Amino acid sequence: MEGSSFSLWSIEKLGNIKNRGKPAKFNASANLENTMCGDDVTVYLSIQDNRIKDASFEGEGCSATVAAADALMEFIKSKEVDEVVSFGSDFMESLLNVKIEPSRSRCVNLGLRAVKAAIAEYSKSATS
Repeated sequence: MEGSSFSLWSIEKLGNIKNRGKPAKFNASANLENTMCGDDVTVYLSIQDNRIKDASFEGEGCSATVAAADALMEFIKSKEVDEVVSFGSDFMESLLNVKIEPSRSRCVNLGLRAVKAAIAEYSKSATS
């Protein structure tokens, strides 16, 4: 897939979304909106022993937002929370192995920003 266009990748990925929907059980969640375009993502995480046991999302948005969020949810399952929090701004491009145009960066990173927000809220409540 390297070198292929992100638009083509995201359209192909839309036909195979696996991690969409609100689970019956979760202990961390966050909702974020891309104010530039109105895309909206809510992530649901099940965190146990500092690991993400399960991850899913709901939301509306462009193909880039939905496809990237789905790929991210799949990738972070079984990862340590600290590892996920450390993902930088270039992480999604590396995960997806496609060149992301600057105009799509906010869309592609919306899911990751929501995951980090959910983890931050979870961490606050765990220490309270």
